[in-house]
Amino acid sequence: MRSAKRKSDSALRTVRKHRQWGRENVSFGPVPPDAFYAQTIRAFADRCNYSHEYTPFLGILMNPDDPRNQPVFPGAKVTLLQLLMMEVEDFATDPGTTKATTSRRLSRTHTYALPPGNKFPKSMDEAERLIKDLLLKKEEYHACPNDCIAYRNSHEHLSCCPVCKTPRYKTDGRVPRKKFFYLPFIPRIRQMFEIPAIAQALQSHWPRPRPADGVIRDLHDSPAWAEAYGPGGTFHGEPYCLQLQFSADGLNPFNLLRSSYSMWPGSVKVLNLPAAQRNKVEHLKVVVVIPGPREPKNVNPYMEPFVEELKQLEVGVEMYDATRNAVVTVRAEVMMNVMDYPGQSKVGRTKNAGAISGCNKCWIDGQYSKDLTKVIYVGHRRWLPPEHPVRQAAGFPEAGPENRSAPLSKTREEMLTYGRIYDEAQTTSLKNLISKATGKMGVEEFYRLKTHGPEKFVPEPMHLSTDVIQKPFRQVNGEDDTRKIRLAEKQRFPETMPTTQARPSKGKKKKVVCGPASRVADSTKVADSTKRSALPPAPWALKKSEKVTADNRLASIKFPVGFEWNSKGMFVKFNYLKSHQWKEFATKGIFIYSIRGLLGDEQRRSLFKLCEVLGALTHPAVYTAKMEEIKTATIECVVLLEQNFPRHTMVMVIHQLIHIPEYLERYGPAREFWMFVFEQLMHDIARRVTNKRYPEASAVESYSLSECYRAMKHSGSLPGTADQSSLTSHHPGNDGTATFTLTQKKRKSTPHKIPPQQLEELTKYHMATNPRLKPIVRSLQREKSESGSSQPLKAWKPSRALTEEEREVINGPSSDAEKFYVAEKCLYGKVTEYRCEEVEGTSRKRSSFVGKDIDGIGPCFGRIQYFLRHHFMGKETDLAYVKWLPRAERDEETNLFVIDTDLPSPPHQPFIAAGDFSHPLLTATDPDDGKFWVLNYDNVLIGQ
Repeated sequence: MRSAKRKSDSALRTVRKHRQWGRENVSFGPVPPDAFYAQTIRAFADRCNYSHEYTPFLGILMNPDDPRNQPVFPGAKVTLLQLLMMEVEDFATDPGTTKATTSRRLSRTHTYALPPGNKFPKSMDEAERLIKDLLLKKEEYHACPNDCIAYRNSHEHLSCCPVCKTPRYKTDGRVPRKKFFYLPFIPRIRQMFEIPAIAQALQSHWPRPRPADGVIRDLHDSPAWAEAYGPGGTFHGEPYCLQLQFSADGLNPFNLLRSSYSMWPGSVKVLNLPAAQRNKVEHLKVVVVIPGPREPKNVNPYMEPFVEELKQLEVGVEMYDATRNAVVTVRAEVMMNVMDYPGQSKVGRTKNAGAISGCNKCWIDGQYSKDLTKVIYVGHRRWLPPEHPVRQAAGFPEAGPENRSAPLSKTREEMLTYGRIYDEAQTTSLKNLISKATGKMGVEEFYRLKTHGPEKFVPEPMHLSTDVIQKPFRQVNGEDDTRKIRLAEKQRFPETMPTTQARPSKGKKKKVVCGPASRVADSTKVADSTKRSALPPAPWALKKSEKVTADNRLASIKFPVGFEWNSKGMFVKFNYLKSHQWKEFATKGIFIYSIRGLLGDEQRRSLFKLCEVLGALTHPAVYTAKMEEIKTATIECVVLLEQNFPRHTMVMVIHQLIHIPEYLERYGPAREFWMFVFEQLMHDIARRVTNKRYPEASAVESYSLSECYRAMKHSGSLPGTADQSSLTSHHPGNDGTATFTLTQKKRKSTPHKIPPQQLEELTKYHMATNPRLKPIVRSLQREKSESGSSQPLKAWKPSRALTEEEREVINGPSSDAEKFYVAEKCLYGKVTEYRCEEVEGTSRKRSSFVGKDIDGIGPCFGRIQYFLRHHFMGKETDLAYVKWLPRAERDEETNLFVIDTDLPSPPHQPFIAAGDFSHPLLTATDPDDGKFWVLNYDNVLIGQ
């Protein structure tokens, strides 16, 4: 009652102030009540001959009577609302901009740029009050400090948690111990459908023909998408129904060295948007912010509001579609949940990666190793075909032949049943027993949705590829190669056992401060147990001299412009890399080139196989004809690691590789379900935290203004934003067809005279590539022969008047051209820069080395000397002039290409159509023998 009375009093005060605002017209004051806006919107809709109510956002923007839509002063070209949005653009789009900085900017605009008596706000607080009704509406709920419940629905009026009995409020009043923000999702979907450009973009995905070449380049080409929107699918061909992707991840908005804080935003990606748009941060929707300072034990209470909205969308919600000018029933479902493994465990209420039943995809059982004091996952020969010879091979952690079949997949019914059993268990010991056997720690909130199941949690390739390559790498460079790991391998690798025992302690035994009083530890013995100097050589670990060799090779690599790499050494001293850098390290030939000829033969072969598999799994396109080969290679790769590396390596992330190919086959390229864009959003939210006392509130406040600005931009309500065709237009490169452009970057183009020898090569190029040229030349040659002339074609003077085209053919290509030094290629939404040798000079970056498959010869490599724009036969042609390197041979061990630069260069055609060659190549000159290596031309598993 008291809460209802407070709301009623607040509404009454708002109405009174609004009436005063209407009479005096001196300030905009607080937000008028919703009833006023509904009435205004209906009146405006009547004028538009449309009966459906807009959301308040579009209703206000389209209402010419709203004072904020009036010119900021008489004769101005912009309205008050437009000017305000332009002034707060930096605050909305750049998370690093503070409220204080923006307030000073607003104050200066109000005081010095506008006439006296204007209504422009002087601070951010005034600005937010002015546009409060346009901002994202947020709901605030109280929660149990132990994450047991949210005080909403049936728990709304409770004063303490019914589970843990913790009081709801602090002792000093009605201040809640914990609260969280929920940002309603359905109103924002309504808003998207009311903006014509976005509504059109949301429906541009269907109908869509299946790719004729069997290559899946986009999620919208995938079998899963066709199942959802095709005949008999979930949405029955209705393109306005939505497929969603959910992600939740923890972040620390403060300095990691100074404080420990974990807040968990949950966000949604609308998959209907074109690839170029859906993978932008501005189109992600934050729906919930789970507060810190510690990570949540149970996320179910915080997911309740979102799942309730999803249940409404399962049935269908009526919305106005601006492209149809009609009401449509929009349905939606979560197609996949994209999170790292800890996030999947939180949201899916499963055990983490170190549990006995830690896999949320299949029923593989982990084994607890007493020697390693951890759970490992072995037995991957079970996925091999029954007749595969490796099933009978020796040298595996599980000795003897492997006759078992692959474990079964986990199903929705099983997980739901085990989750309910866990929730209903009365004792902790029983709960532990259930979770150990099944991996479930309760029923997640998503199970209230009809389509949810364990398969919705996709293996996230970004973190997975990082962890997968890190694990064996730390064995290779010795970071994880300890006495403890060696002792665990005394049966399989007896030659690697330590030859000396750990020296006994000479000092007193010290009590472990963090343990029981009776527990003691010998610090000297602990330190000696990990001593690496006493360890004999192992086939999986580099020796000191080999580490130096590997680092020297790494330092010899030349990287293209835009390739994010700044580490000159990785082996002698371990350097930490970003997730993307680890992926590039494994998939671009860097790791393979650095360790070739080092380590044991089988260990090296295992790592090379791993790098090739990771390259195929993260390729920007899925070649369906190659999928069976990729599946087999992935299984063999994991089996080789199990056989040739310490069992310490076989953790959950290695096992998860087995499950990735089936998701590629169903959803398309790995970029469709990795976390790069969500990580960018996490960084964006962290920078929006400007108040350390209320980090979540300050982040939500800033994010709300950001969404308002972007909605106005996409609706064309801001100056210069009327054309929003980029949202729906074809974006070059997204369909797998590259676009190539000569640019003026780095150096402007210059006039160029083509030397005579190169002009001859250019003539040959046109003869080989221009289908119109050969018939004209043959006709003129025949006519010259019939005239009895023995002169060359250029000197021949026919008896008739030649056409302009024939005259141009006789004279040949002009030597006048325009020379460019830089070019760009757009493919799959990524822009790659090429440079010519002249521009690069002595720079460490090399973007001029390229490759091309030449008919009858195979892969050939060269260096771009310059780019050329040339006119011939009424056509403008963009070309590259390439200086070819000697013949390349594929190295049998590494599958990389190696070139002996002492050999003569081949006489290939130097002119190539711009873009008709590979991406810029990573190259290296071997510091030992001087041979030239090409590292990233192709992936042998897919041949691309």
